[in-house]
Amino acid sequence: SSIKISFDENEVTFAKEFLSNSFPDQKRSIVAFHPGAGKQANIWDKNYFIEMIKNLYLEFNNYVLLTSGWTDENIINQISKVLNLMNIEHKILHNAQIKRLGAVLSLVDLYITNDTGTMHIAGYSGAKMISLFGPTNPKEWAPKGIAQLYVKSKDLSINSISVEEVYS
Repeated sequence: SSIKISFDENEVTFAKEFLSNSFPDQKRSIVAFHPGAGKQANIWDKNYFIEMIKNLYLEFNNYVLLTSGWTDENIINQISKVLNLMNIEHKILHNAQIKRLGAVLSLVDLYITNDTGTMHIAGYSGAKMISLFGPTNPKEWAPKGIAQLYVKSKDLSINSISVEEVYS
């Protein structure tokens, strides 16, 4: 789509400061994840997200950012607890204003997200991302920008998508 979100100086400053304060080593990549969604059918299993985060972290030693909206607190807390036990340092950006969130996502190296509102914000912000689709048609709903890919389940269940499919 040709819709683009533009950011003012304050939003860009917020994003750069948030990322540099959260992730001080500029040489390490930042991979962000959005494990929640407004609809249960659009939520990839939290254990798949944990496995994906762990696999990427072990291979690339990347920073981990979790984004969270007002409906996502439960899944975010569960994932965060497991990441703490695994000693995978991570930050949570919770309930950020839309344009601030977009500015942050436009600067991360990769965003892996369920089919949900933040996916569209990321898409309009030009983020590099992989979006995950269960029951919804990605040909109709997935962002289609440069470096914006999607994985669609074979049977309408988002949990039929394997970690390996997304990883590859």
